[in-house]
Amino acid sequence: MDQVTRRRLQRELSRLREQIRIPVLLVTHDLDEAVALADRLCVLHGGRSLQEGDAETLFRRPANAEVARLLDRHNLFEGRVVAAPDGRRLQWGSLMLEVAQGLDACTPGQRVSWYLPDSDVVLHRGKRTVESKPDKEMAT
Repeated sequence: MDQVTRRRLQRELSRLREQIRIPVLLVTHDLDEAVALADRLCVLHGGRSLQEGDAETLFRRPANAEVARLLDRHNLFEGRVVAAPDGRRLQWGSLMLEVAQGLDACTPGQRVSWYLPDSDVVLHRGKRTVESKPDKEMAT
């Protein structure tokens, strides 16, 4: 349907849902529509439920790389857990990353994936730093 009709229908569904106060199941492939209309989301793939929760949780902390990809999240990284005298670190390409939390249940040599929300990226330019709120989570 055209965009004007689609938006009008979304507003009507939202209003109706608030008025009748009964559970409503909406199945869609449109992420914007799902976020606009749903209290809770469930990511389904191949007949399996991969993760469910509120939109903010799913988009900021996808359970694994597959969920992140399905939610169109692009800052996905993979590395290998390395034992270190002071805890665990991640080998990421030629770099060794120090990890503050999230590797306690991991064993040396284990491959892990993680997602970094765009809002958590910090850019450095000379002596100036532009920061955002950090909220990194590990997904194994």
